[in-house]
Amino acid sequence: MGLNEGKFPKISKVTGIYTTREKEIIYRQGVNFGSSIFEMEKEKIRFILSIASSKEGLFLSYRTSGEDGSYISKSQFLDEVIYKLGLQKSLEERKVRTMRDRFKLNKIYSREELIKKILHYKG
Repeated sequence: MGLNEGKFPKISKVTGIYTTREKEIIYRQGVNFGSSIFEMEKEKIRFILSIASSKEGLFLSYRTSGEDGSYISKSQFLDEVIYKLGLQKSLEERKVRTMRDRFKLNKIYSREELIKKILHYKG
């Protein structure tokens, strides 16, 4: 799914034609243009509904680096799922495996990778 902060949840900033002061006056009259907290709660509900609609299984993923190699963090929603399910310890024990590691062939994770490494040196 690409559960990275800034990508999911993605909160659009509505600027509109009103100034901050005008928005405050209108808000006091009972009209809410949608605060960032309100928008975040809507995104959270969508996320929960997406999880709940899974039938047989669910894979949640995120990237550790951007296209330019810069670090990007996982979504706060994913952190909350990990916390609620008590998965912190089991995830800390796992070795993090990146796509970059897959192409180095200096670490062997499976029998197939061992064969590829041996063939790579011979061929």
